Amino acid sequence: MAKQNFTYYKKRDQNKKRPQRHKKNLNKSEKLQQKKTRYKGQGR
Repeated sequence: MAKQNFTYYKKRDQNKKRPQRHKKNLNKSEKLQQKKTRYKGQGR
């Protein structure tokens, strides 16, 4: 198969990458070091 050259493709301007808001799932070490202080002091 002949080598193709892609000179006739136009470069499309990409959208600006937004800063990462949240991960879908943390890895194991991030899960363990995550502080669970959300409901602290509400129990009896």
